[in-house]
Amino acid sequence: MAQGKSHSITRRGLLTGVATTAATALAGSPALPAIAPEPALAALEQEFAQAIVIFQAAHKRYSACEKRFFALCRRGQTKRVRARIRRQCDVPAAEAAADASVEALYQLMRAMAASPSRSPGGLAVKARTVKVWGYPEWWDRNAEVPERLAAQVLDAVMAMAGIDPATVRTV
Repeated sequence: MAQGKSHSITRRGLLTGVATTAATALAGSPALPAIAPEPALAALEQEFAQAIVIFQAAHKRYSACEKRFFALCRRGQTKRVRARIRRQCDVPAAEAAADASVEALYQLMRAMAASPSRSPGGLAVKARTVKVWGYPEWWDRNAEVPERLAAQVLDAVMAMAGIDPATVRTV
């Protein structure tokens, strides 16, 4: 994918914000009732689930196009020949689609971050989003203490809302 693109929200920033929000909201409330998420967050969660499917398909296509490109390129070919092969393998279009899918996910995360969550269900939507799109290594036993702590808070929020954190898959 094209490098150099910066987003105003990073995965780490989103994770930190959600973990802090969850910890603050849950402080002193060990057994919150499982309440449905706020309608706006529920709608964003559905859009996010669809965007993840699109992201995965776009990146699979991009990887396949790049693989074909690298298989056809040989040492000593001119830049012009490599550029033609790249176009023939549809790499530019696949790369643009992959970049667009990432941007769509970031836009949805921005919307989720801006949406208030006043219920365990709403916090769980945000926690699940972070786990799906966040750093999978945070749930690894070798993660640093702050990352493990954030992962534990997110998993606890999901569990309090009736979601089994073990069923939430990361990308």
